[in-house]
Amino acid sequence: GRVDRRHETSLSPRPSNLFTAQTSAKSDQDLLKTIAKGKPRTAMTGWDDHLSQEDQAAVLAYIRSLVKFSGSATPPPPQP
Repeated sequence: GRVDRRHETSLSPRPSNLFTAQTSAKSDQDLLKTIAKGKPRTAMTGWDDHLSQEDQAAVLAYIRSLVKFSGSATPPPPQP
């Protein structure tokens, strides 16, 4: 069937990709600041007025749970 795209919104610049090593490398403090204050010149507004500190911490925990980076990008060798 045909996809109805009338209700899609176009965000410019595009939202950050939460699955990147760059996001994973940011400190909890940096990510909490972004959650609270938003990102200037982007469509991401701050959530400080809408979410409690506990809820913001839960958002951070969710972001952290999306990707678990190990110390190495290469898989371990197969076991014989």
